[in-house]
This record gives sequence, C-alpha cells and structure tokens, in this order.
Amino acid sequence: MTTATLDLNILRAANLAASTKRYHLSGVCVEVTSTAITYVTTDGKILFAYRQEREPTPDQLLGTWIIPGDVIKQLKSGKHNPCATLSRADALSGVCVEVTSTAITYVATDGSILFAYRQEREPTPDQLLGTWIIPGEVIKQLKSSKHNPCATLSRADDTHLKIENSAATALTFAPLEATFPDWRRVVPRNAKEQVEYKPRNGEGVGYDPHLLARLWKAGDLIGASKPTLTPNGNSPALVHYSNENAFGVIIPFRCGSTSPTNTPPAWVHQ
Repeated sequence: MTTATLDLNILRAANLAASTKRYHLSGVCVEVTSTAITYVTTDGKILFAYRQEREPTPDQLLGTWIIPGDVIKQLKSGKHNPCATLSRADALSGVCVEVTSTAITYVATDGSILFAYRQEREPTPDQLLGTWIIPGEVIKQLKSSKHNPCATLSRADDTHLKIENSAATALTFAPLEATFPDWRRVVPRNAKEQVEYKPRNGEGVGYDPHLLARLWKAGDLIGASKPTLTPNGNSPALVHYSNENAFGVIIPFRCGSTSPTNTPPAWVHQ
C-alpha cells in the first residue's frame, strides 16, 4: 500500500485559515511530491502555507488533495508524535450504492462476508443516478431517525456528494475512488449449486461466529428476523432474511481433524 506521512499539527494549523462557509475553501490542500509535502489553505482573505521537506521513500503516495476541515477537526495529534499516515481507502471500506430510476442497491463486503439490499422505488423527476462507494467513516457519522431513516443524496460539486437527513445531519464527502469487486460472481445462482461437501479424514467446514453476528446485526437494522444459513460445502454460503430484498454471503473455513480444539481439555475427565 502506498502511503504518505502527514504532520497533524501543521494540518490543524493550516485548517485555522480555512473558510467555514465556502466548501471549496473549507479544507487544506495537501500536495505530496517525492521530496516535500506542501500544506496550503485560504478563506479568500488570509492564506497559510507550510512546506515540509522529506527524503524519498519506496511506496510513496503522491498527488494533490483537499482534506475537508471537518475531517481535520476530528484528528487528534500525539504530543510527541504528531505524524499521521495518509493512504488510499480500499474499495471494501465503504458501501457501494447503485442508484437507478427504479431501484437503489446497497452492497458491502470485507472479502469474508457480503451483505446486499435492493430497495425498489418509483421513478421521479430530477433523480440523481449513478454508482458510488460511500466511505464507512461517513456512514458512521450519520444518525438516523427512528421514525424516518431516509436521507437525501445530492451533488455538492463535480467531485463531492452531500448526504443529509431529518436528524439534522448533513455531510459533504468525496466517494471512494476505487473499483468495487464484481460481487455477483460469489453469489450462488440456485439450489443446484448447493453442493454436498464430503469431509475426508475428519475434515469439515465451519463459519466464523463473529462474521455471523455481523450479518445478524445487519438483519436487525433492516427490521428482518434472524437470518438462516444454507450450507454450501466449502463454497460461499447464502444467508437468507425474512425480508426478501436482502441477503448475505459468507465464506466458510475448513476444520481439520488434527485441530487441538476437537477434544476437551485433558483435565475434564481426570
């Protein structure tokens, strides 16, 4: 993974000169080259700039970005080590939202489990259509109303989106610039693909309880009953919910007969 090391004290100092009203000036422009990092911000009346030279290192993240002021305010720098690592967010660290004229599809996966939900809707004028990956950190900041969990997604500018809801939460963010995996490939198409796994030498398959708990919690959030799992041997298994618009997929792991956990501790039968 390519990264860049930023000084949070400099970043926070620069943010003091950022605008609190105009979005394109409400952050710090960070320019990273192989030999220096330059921090610049302005609100149109004052400007602050700092150049931090550095030694070239392998796997450097190079480029120019505007880091939002709201993000900088959440960062806490250590007294003795104010450095922070900047890297590109993985496509798996957010929710892929695909908006068409008739439906909205939400998909997320960490490579071990997958959760998907399709929400049908009536076509309306002035619809925002497209596919974006909403960062997980943005989603965590959103607060949904118990009686109205809906939020409005709109364009803030050419590169940013804005999401706001009835709980008075409004966030402007940049979708993750990454390619979301072709998640449909791992979803079994029909019951004929549910193959029987014949263990050898006591081998078997199991499912990580922590992953199952996350799929269970996902069902709770959409008001579905506890999920049911259809075993599929050592291939990805489907997870069903009472709400047919949702489903999950989980990757099993193999359990060997030589595992030290297949017998109780020695002291049990003493």
